[in-house]
Amino acid sequence: MGILMCIGILSAGTAGVLAQVPTPSALSEIGKWPVTIALIALAGLSVYLMYRQAENSRKTSDKMSDSLLQLTSELKQRPCIRDPHND
Repeated sequence: MGILMCIGILSAGTAGVLAQVPTPSALSEIGKWPVTIALIALAGLSVYLMYRQAENSRKTSDKMSDSLLQLTSELKQRPCIRDPHND
């Protein structure tokens, strides 16, 4: 009785697995999904990197602007010393 039960379970399991095997056209469609997912991931990565680059550029520009503002305030306070030969 144990062998018959194993044969019955294996045949039912095999039939269930074979029923779930997709058709060739479905396999073709499923085969295209990894490429699509990879392209979506690449596009997302590109958008993230562009955002990060723009953020770094903005921070650098703000830092440069602050440095120029500090320089102009220092130049207003100190007289300009020129070499008389340049006149």
